[in-house]
Parts: sequence; structure tokens; C-alpha cells
Amino acid sequence: MTWPFENDTSAITKKLALKSIKADRQKLLYTSLTIAIAVTLIMTLSMTLLSIQKKIQLQADSLPQAVMYHVLPDTYEQIQNDPAIESTIIQYSFPEIDYKNRISIHTIYCDNPVVLSNASLQGELPQELDEIALSSESLSYLPEDTGLGSVVLLDLGNGEQEYKITGIITLNAEFPNEISVYCSQKYLFQAVKENSIEYTLFLFLNQAKTISQNDAQTIVNALTEKYSVDHNDVIVNSRYFTLSERNITINELLDYLLIALVVLVAAAVVIYNIFHISITRKIQEYGQLRTIGMTSKQMKQLIMREGRRIALPSIVVGIIVGAVLGYIILPEGWNTLNFVEAALFSFVFGILTVSLSIHSPAKMASKTSPMEALRFSSYSIDKSNKRNRRYRITPLRLAILNLGRSKKRSFLTVLSLGLCGVMLIACASVQNSLSEIHMARANEFQYGDFKLEFEGNDSLFEQMSNDAQMYGNGALQAHSNVFSSELEQEILSIDGVNGIKKWYATTALFEVDGNENGQTTVYGYTADELEKMNRTLVSGVTDPAILEQENGIVVNVAENVPQEVYGWTPKLGDQITLSFWSNLHKNPVQKTYTIMAITDGLDGYQQIFRLPLAEIRRLTGYDITSDWEIVIDEKQTEMIEAQLENILAETPELSLSTLHEYVDALSGQYKSGIFMVYILVLFLACFGIINLVNLTVTNQLIRRKENSILLAVGLTRRQLCKTRIFEGEALVIGSILIASLIGIPVGYLAANTFRITGAVEQYIFPFKEYSIFLVVLIVIDILLEFILNRSMKKQSLIEQMRTME
Repeated sequence: MTWPFENDTSAITKKLALKSIKADRQKLLYTSLTIAIAVTLIMTLSMTLLSIQKKIQLQADSLPQAVMYHVLPDTYEQIQNDPAIESTIIQYSFPEIDYKNRISIHTIYCDNPVVLSNASLQGELPQELDEIALSSESLSYLPEDTGLGSVVLLDLGNGEQEYKITGIITLNAEFPNEISVYCSQKYLFQAVKENSIEYTLFLFLNQAKTISQNDAQTIVNALTEKYSVDHNDVIVNSRYFTLSERNITINELLDYLLIALVVLVAAAVVIYNIFHISITRKIQEYGQLRTIGMTSKQMKQLIMREGRRIALPSIVVGIIVGAVLGYIILPEGWNTLNFVEAALFSFVFGILTVSLSIHSPAKMASKTSPMEALRFSSYSIDKSNKRNRRYRITPLRLAILNLGRSKKRSFLTVLSLGLCGVMLIACASVQNSLSEIHMARANEFQYGDFKLEFEGNDSLFEQMSNDAQMYGNGALQAHSNVFSSELEQEILSIDGVNGIKKWYATTALFEVDGNENGQTTVYGYTADELEKMNRTLVSGVTDPAILEQENGIVVNVAENVPQEVYGWTPKLGDQITLSFWSNLHKNPVQKTYTIMAITDGLDGYQQIFRLPLAEIRRLTGYDITSDWEIVIDEKQTEMIEAQLENILAETPELSLSTLHEYVDALSGQYKSGIFMVYILVLFLACFGIINLVNLTVTNQLIRRKENSILLAVGLTRRQLCKTRIFEGEALVIGSILIASLIGIPVGYLAANTFRITGAVEQYIFPFKEYSIFLVVLIVIDILLEFILNRSMKKQSLIEQMRTME
């Protein structure tokens, strides 16, 4: 603010700032590059975070709040016009038909599959009898030239006929070995008598975003009473409410804030160094300005204007580049509002970084008096030792003196490069120590290389009662579990098969605090498997004999799944009601259990719940074998896989998964995460290299006159070259020491944190990445020395001596 009695000198400081920027191209280049890189990284992270939130919201919006099964057409017409309903989607599934090579055809009628599956549609939905739409994954099972507009020969249940493909639907999740066919309404009415059609009805409630799950349950209960729908045929979709209410967790927010803080500090150090060097070089010019009347306040304004003038274009460039990268990383969640929010945050981040960085240099310049400016030296000299000493002047001694004269700048340069090395070593340690095969062995494939999984018969499932269908695979296991002794003997007779590990699990419906949470899988365990469970025991007791006696249950909280998926934090003593399908009663059987143990991590099982095996068998009355792991001789893997495929061709209720496929999937997940960390390391490396280049080049420019005097009194160019090499080597060695002394322990600790997932068996030092770090630093140092030596040779001693600091 300028008072009425003051002169407004803002135009003068603005003009001086512009001239200063034009006169110092080196400062302009390094500062602009640093700010642009920092803002790009922050903008990319912000866009990714907001896009993930938007994607989750879009997923929630595509989910219905409730689902009704076995709805007759007349009832559907009434429900869709109810004032409590905003919209509905209907779906009818036909029995699956075998295609070939264990591939099945699943025909569906759905009036809006794009919204229901949050999918994208190329073309249009079928309207006529001979028109169909296919999922994009299905095309891989059909002839190569099959595409939009093609005519294919398929059996949808009424014999092979030709159908025209009018649409290709890209789903978020596709089923393997399945051709998903979407038929027209005309085909549905021709293939099924209208009075025999029972829809699955997806309900989207009015003002769904403003109601809770309990409110939705109340509305749905009223609808079932009003339209005489069986209560067991209706469920409230808890996943919708979990996703719609999900916000960024504290841990996620802290992770992003930590990254932002690291980037801010790294960028601020570089910008501080650049401005500090620039100001110390021009401090005598600032002293002259003070002599002719410039005040301390105006001096500070001048430097702050320089910083902001350089920052604004760089911030804009960083925002644009970051927005593009954010779109490339996650295009599904990109929208204008996200861009505006991320751009505002990145803009504030850029301005804050520059302001903090140049505050100290600006303060230093504004507090320097004209007389101090004339006597100012850009080096700090240690005057603590008053005794006169005589040293032999050698290149090494000169290098040590030069580094001592700019301790702060040298330390910051070494620190920025060293911290980059720390992150590189830590990330590479995790990458090298991670073993997808060990994680597979700790999770899905603990014993064998192949797994047979019970999936049941879809045709049989369609014929089951409404009550039985609520229990999915549990009801199918109760009807006929194909894991027979004959099948076991047939598999064991295969050459190279050494044994079979059996897993026991079935499906159940569960309630917590009176809230129905839908279907889950409950694993059965015995006393023989307690060792692995007890290794991950957080609290409680897991002895199956005690749990059977006291109606106890074990809950696993790995990766915070209960909270993330169901919005529930398990505690010892909590009551859980489980409902199983029972062969003994031909109806569901319900029982309430008390949480008596909580495990966290790899306790030997998947999902959340574990009960003593004898308890589940007593309640259900059927064989709950869910998986067989085939233990084999690894030398005969391909032959065994082929024979298992032949056996399963006659057993469609089972599916085959392999260790190598699971390992490939895990590898893709880990590589994407590690790649993002390497990107962060690359950005930080840019800051460190800019710091090193700026310090080295500026020091040599400042010392041109001094070096020429030394050359004039007898110092050879070779000795001067050695001095610069020693200086560079000191910076490089300091960076390597910081990276090694901090990076190696941090890398070891980071790798060990993955032991709980089973992904790390032992720490492996990243020799290759460590060597690359060393080589890059050395090469950059050599290149700098080479360039500086060439530039010095172009000037004579007299010209260099005339150069003022």
C-alpha cells in the first residue's frame, strides 16, 4: 500500500526487475525449469488424486441402491412408476451355452447395460431379432475379422443362427472364457414366454445421494409390502453407500501431503541457491542502488518482483503439462472441475515455493548497507583460527579452500543430490527384493502350481429356489460338490502330480449391528493350520475347540477391508450374524457369533471370516470343499496343465487357474506402483542436477578474474583443471555418501515392510541401480569440467582479468 504522501515507485522496481531478468539468462533458465518441474509434478499428483475420487463417484453413480430378483413384467411396470423410484434397469439372463474349448456363451437382455456396468458403447444396442451386442473381451474368442457390423454364427440356446453385431460394449470387468452377448427385447419375448419372464430389477431411488443405507432399507421394505415382493428377493446395495460416502482417508491425504512437502523443499532449495548466488554476484549493484536512494523495502520488492515475474509463466507451463499427464494416467476421472481445483492448488503451491525460496536472499540484499555492499565478498571465510599458517598451494588445497568459501551452497547441492539417491536406492531395494512368486506362494498358491476352483453350474443355479440363489456357490455346493474321491484319484494318477491340498469355504449372508451386508465367503480351518494364523494374530484366541464351545469367530482386517468395503471396524466382542444354506433343513440356517480373534495379514486364508471347519460342516450338512491346489513336479508343468484341461472339459463346474498367470497379474500391479515412484525420483534428480550445474558454472564465472591472476603468477592450466575436478569430485562423493549412509538402511527397512504381504523373502541390494546413480553423477561432473575448460581456453588471461565479479 502507498500512502498519499508517498511516491509510488512500483513502476521503477518493475522496470528494474525486468532488466535484471533479461541480464541474467542463467538465473531465468534454471529458475523457470525448476518451478515448471515442481508444478508439473504437483499438478499431476493433484489431478490423479481428484480423478481417483471422481472415478469412485462415477462407479457409485452407476450402482443401483437396491436389487429385486424374480420380478414379473406386470410388477415391473408398477414399480418403475412409483414416486420413490427415480429410474430402473431390467436384466434377464439366459442359461449359459457351451461354445468350444471350455468357453461358454452367456446371453443377457438389459435395457441399459452402459449405465449398469459403467461401460462404454461403440455402435448401438440391438433392436431386432437377429441383432446382438458383444463385450469387447468376447471378440478375442471369435474369428479374427469379427467386429462392429460383422455377422457371426452363434448358438444362443435355439440352435446356430446368424446374428449381426450392432454394438461393442467395453466393460470395466470381464469374465474370462465367456462370450457375453446382449440380445434385443424382441429376441427375449420370442425366446421366453412373457408370463415366464422373471427380471432382475435394479432400483435407483429418488434423492439417493441424500439418504443413508438405513433410509434405503426402509424405502425398499415399503416397496416389497406395497407390490407383494418376497422380502428375500430384495437386497440393499451396501457397496453403493460405501463408495458414495467414501472420502480421501487420512493416510492417503498424509501420503500426498508428504510428497508435496518433499517436492516443495527440493524445489525451494534449488530456487534459494539460484537467487542466493545471483544476489551475491550483484550485491555491489544493489549497494549502488541504495546509494542513490533505494530503500530496504524497495530492494526487497525488486527481488520479490523478479521471483514472481519468472514464476508466473513457469507455473502456467507446469499446470498445462501436469494436466496432460494427469489425463494420460487416469482419463476416466478427468473433468473441468477437477482441473480447476488442481490448477488452483498447483498455482498456490508454485507461488508459495518461490516466495519461501527467495525470502531469505531478498532479506539479505535489503539489509545490506551501501558501504557493506562495496566491501562484500561472495565467499564466507573461516576466521576462527587467528594464527598465521603457511600452506603449500596444490590443486587439492585450492579445491578445499574454494568449497569452504561457499559452504551453504555446497551443502545444499550435496543434500539435494544425496536425497535423490536415497529415494532411488530405497525404491530399487523394494523392486529388487519384491518377488511375485513369493507373494503368490503366500496367498493364492501356497502349496501348488495349479488350483481347481468350484464355480458350480449356472443352468442348475437358475432352476433353484429364490432362497437358495441368495447363497450363490453355497447352494450349488449343497446340491452337488464335484470334488469327489474319483476325481481326486484321477488327478493324483497324472505323472508329476505329487499331492492335493484341499481348501474349505462356503458362502454366507452376514449382518453386523442389524445391517445386512450381503454375501461373503467363510473359510473353515482346523487345529493343524493354527501356526500360520497365530503369526498374524493381533488379539484374541484362535483355538478351534474354544471357538466351537463359545460360538466364536476369527476376523481378518488385512488392508482395512472391513472398513473400506463395509464401513465397519471389527472389535473383540462384536456380534456377527451369519446365515448359511443348510442341506439338513433345505433352508437357510442362522447363527450369531462373537469375534474372539482378530488377525491382520497373511493368516493362510482369503476374505474376512474364519470358523472352525467342524462348526461349518455341522451347520450346513454338505461338503464345503472350495479349492484344490495341485502340488506338482515343476519340470512337467506344461504336460500336467494339458491333462488337467482334458479332465476339466468333462467337469464344467470347476475352473483352472495357474501360478504363472497369477504371478503375471501381480507383476503388472507392482510395476505400475514402482514406476510412479521412479517418476518422482526422476523429478527430484532434475532438481539436484540443476543445483549442481548452477553451483559449478556460477562458481567458475565468479572466479574468472581470480583464476586468471593465479595463472599469471605461475599456476598451470592443468593444475587449475585438477582443482575444478577435485571440487566436483567432492560434491559427487558427498552426495554418494549421503545416498549410501541413509539410502541403504531406508531401502532395507522399506523392503522389510513388504514381508507381511509375503512379497519379500530376503533383502536384495540394488547393485545395478546404485551403479547407475554413481555413473550418472560422475558423467555429469566430467561433462561440466569439459565444457568449462573449453570455455576458458576461448579467453586470454588479459580478458579474464578484466572480468569483474
